[in-house]
Amino acid sequence: MSFSRIVIKLGGSVLYSHTSWIERLKQTIAPYQFQAVSIIVGGGDIVEGVRTLHKLYPRLEQSSLHWNCVSLLDSTCEVAHQLLPLNGIIETDEAFDLWCQAPSQHAKWVNVSSFYSQSRLNQIPPAWHPELNWNTTTDALAVLLALQWQASQVILLKSCHIDPDWSLEQAASLGVIDSETPRLAKLLCNSSVRLVPFA
Repeated sequence: MSFSRIVIKLGGSVLYSHTSWIERLKQTIAPYQFQAVSIIVGGGDIVEGVRTLHKLYPRLEQSSLHWNCVSLLDSTCEVAHQLLPLNGIIETDEAFDLWCQAPSQHAKWVNVSSFYSQSRLNQIPPAWHPELNWNTTTDALAVLLALQWQASQVILLKSCHIDPDWSLEQAASLGVIDSETPRLAKLLCNSSVRLVPFA
């Protein structure tokens, strides 16, 4: 049976701002109940803390901080999974490879480290490599997941005003998404990236 693959990115800040995100996310997922859905979670305050450290200590290497933040994303994903178990969590690169080969018609949480790590960069085209700095957030990593998973759609849930007429480039210039998202989105074939208000 053929069905679509959908990537959803939930901003980590949502976990800290209100508890209604659980029901809201259920409502967001509901129209895709007969599709395969991968959900990743941003870092929220945890990653913002690292960003603050870098402002205080600019001599810290950005690429090293980047990978530190990637490892922290597994923690926010685990918390989200505990609060809303859905149909499990993709935790390892082996599990992600299986998810690529045989996705099911379910929504699953996906650890960023399962598809994006220093070692895994060797397995993906150089053009897909995001910048190892603050220009790359989980918005861009959601697109990277879509590239590897061959998803048909990426939905970025944003807790801010969204103008439906914005291009990705305009959204990036306003700081709504990172600057790597529009670049990576151009590499998606027959896929769309949508910004959806989620407050």
